[in-house]
Amino acid sequence: MKMKIISSGLLAVLIILGSFGAVGTNTTLKNENIVNDKLEYVSGEVILCFHTQLDDLDPINVNEIESFEGKNIKEKIAEMNIAVVVVNEGEELDYIDIVTNSPYVAYAELNIIFRATFTPNDPEWNEQWGPKKINCEEAWDNEQGSSTVRIAIADTGIDYNHADLSPNYVTGGYDHINNDNDPMDDAGHGTHCAGIAAARINNGIGIAGVAGKCSLISEKVLDDDGYGTSTSVANGINHAVGQGADVISLSLSADSPSSTIETACNNAYNSGVLLVAASGNDGSSVDWPAAYNTVAAIGATDQSDNRCSFSNYGSEMELVAPGKDIWATKMGGGYCYKTGTSMATPHVAGVAGLVFSANPGISNIEVRQILRNTAKDLGASGWDQYYGYGRVDAEAAVGSSYTEVTKYANQYYQKDDWWSWGNHGMQSDNYWFGGPDYIYYEFNNIPHNTQEDILLGSEFKADIIGGNQGPDLEAKNPSTGSWDVIKQSMGGPSSLVWKWYSASKNYISSANKVQIRIVCSWGCHAYVDEVGVQYVPVPPPEPNLQAWVDDPLRWTGVEPGSTKTGTIFVKNIGETGSKLDWVVSESLDWVSCSPTSGQDLQPGTTKSITVTVTASSQGNDPRTGTITVKNAENSGDKETFEVNIVTKKSRTRTFFFQILEMFPLLQQLLQMRGI
Repeated sequence: MKMKIISSGLLAVLIILGSFGAVGTNTTLKNENIVNDKLEYVSGEVILCFHTQLDDLDPINVNEIESFEGKNIKEKIAEMNIAVVVVNEGEELDYIDIVTNSPYVAYAELNIIFRATFTPNDPEWNEQWGPKKINCEEAWDNEQGSSTVRIAIADTGIDYNHADLSPNYVTGGYDHINNDNDPMDDAGHGTHCAGIAAARINNGIGIAGVAGKCSLISEKVLDDDGYGTSTSVANGINHAVGQGADVISLSLSADSPSSTIETACNNAYNSGVLLVAASGNDGSSVDWPAAYNTVAAIGATDQSDNRCSFSNYGSEMELVAPGKDIWATKMGGGYCYKTGTSMATPHVAGVAGLVFSANPGISNIEVRQILRNTAKDLGASGWDQYYGYGRVDAEAAVGSSYTEVTKYANQYYQKDDWWSWGNHGMQSDNYWFGGPDYIYYEFNNIPHNTQEDILLGSEFKADIIGGNQGPDLEAKNPSTGSWDVIKQSMGGPSSLVWKWYSASKNYISSANKVQIRIVCSWGCHAYVDEVGVQYVPVPPPEPNLQAWVDDPLRWTGVEPGSTKTGTIFVKNIGETGSKLDWVVSESLDWVSCSPTSGQDLQPGTTKSITVTVTASSQGNDPRTGTITVKNAENSGDKETFEVNIVTKKSRTRTFFFQILEMFPLLQQLLQMRGI
């Protein structure tokens, strides 16, 4: 396998051109702050992912083609509709630029090199301190693992003939480097990781793996030098899922992201598999695939619970585990020491195996939450970028169970200075809850006048960790007893700030009590920093509508029965993000407007209304009225315009009235007769 290294200067050009990582209009880099000294990839190869659905074209099925855009296909991942095409060395980026414009291509990218993340060292320890440090001995009193739980080691393979591994080894793995059914280790890295995770426990020889009675699957995705590719690693992940893996341990990393790997990880995670990966060993930012949201990034610690200096860190850090001078199984038999985040990762994989074993039917999301929730906090209080949520704890994780989390807030309300208040004695805290669970708050003794409209306000901060449905904010409706969803989360890992204002419903009960709660329908983590209720009168809505005329809607001396037209302009002057629904209100049978209403007028946008006015059929006959343009959602937000049209005088009729003025009695008689 040939490898290419791109300099940092060229890497910057690649990022600017959009040719680094995932390429094309449908894909973007997951981290725009990536800074790499080098990018390693397979020379002469490009990965293509084809769309599986297209609006106007029949999509390409990789099983039905052997070439694309003049280049032969070397390898396929049918489950992901991915092909690896062979190009001339040095022409990889040019070919990516060509195929990116194809409507059939979802993305194109280089075949990035992945490598084992161990750090060479001299042996210093003569005992297996890792499992002791994470309290495996106490955990084993309750759970030593189940053969029905499978841990896949995606690595250099496993020496399945090793006496301490063969009892737990199950067939069905695959060698994705040599494309055969014999995933035997030829480098030793995978065998060492397998022993940490699940060497046979209580068999009278060697060491005890963390999950010593769980089954081991070997997915050989790295060669004898410890190198693999995006396709080999993705194939290993996909194959492990197909073999029923519950946990996939990835003691490998790359300095650059890969959409192919990300998709494989996402698919595995969504299918119920827990993925753990080494954060990397160069003391910088977290590598991939550990940096992906669906993968738990694992760092390394020493016997004193200090972070190893080589262990990568950053915002993606999740957990740490023993990773320095770890005694475990050696390829060909026996045991040896190795150091690195590669060694820390299978410690966590093993604990995950114990949790799966102790809780049949538990989801990968719940296991992930348990591992985070029960970790021993190290470093700065709470989560931090060096230790994540802390060092994994087998005893606490195995003994953990999900119960409803209920938190009663202090009795507190705020009358004014709404955004100036803070916790007011309420402890800020982290809450882990599965589903359906909730964190409950009750506010009493709120001075409430039921005759007034009120404005309620609450601020919440929540860090969502897992699940398609994050926590929602609900308030109890005292008139119905039901809980109404006030704000719905979009889910996904993010920080949310909820600001709730409700004038349409009264959520204060006759007992001057407000009840609100954060509800999780799946797996969530909420960090509640501030909570409160404000009591103030509802302010009048801000105006959104502005209407005007350039010329008055006034005409004089027009022919009887003729028409005149004018224009009213209406504009949304509301804030960004607002919309304006407007309507014309007039009941004059001699005036018509077009259009008479409008919807979703955006801020800064103007609409014209044509006003058609019909004059009286009599001479010297004025018609006067008004036209009102108003906000359909705020009747007080309006503009009113006077409209007036007067016909010109008739000469014959004018002379007739001049004569009548000479005979007052006759004029009075004609008026009585309606003339």
